[in-house]
Amino acid sequence: GMSRNLYSGDYYRIQGRAVLPIRWMSWESILLGKFTTASDVWAFGVTLWETFTLCREQPYSQLSDEQVIENTGEFFRDQGRQVG
Repeated sequence: GMSRNLYSGDYYRIQGRAVLPIRWMSWESILLGKFTTASDVWAFGVTLWETFTLCREQPYSQLSDEQVIENTGEFFRDQGRQVG
């Protein structure tokens, strides 16, 4: 429908997986497909940020989708070790 076209830019397809709203997802959800209470808290935090900024911009608006994923990898790595 019309809403699908309106918000299609908010989703990104990662290597053949489902289309995902990566800008709202935690690193473990994006990179590992792992959904936990912690990833829910992350998404809620992004929602609060949107509310407080009156939804004036998309999360990480200065980054491309590929840069968001690359940046997410930094949460995953800690001096060459996996975090989490």
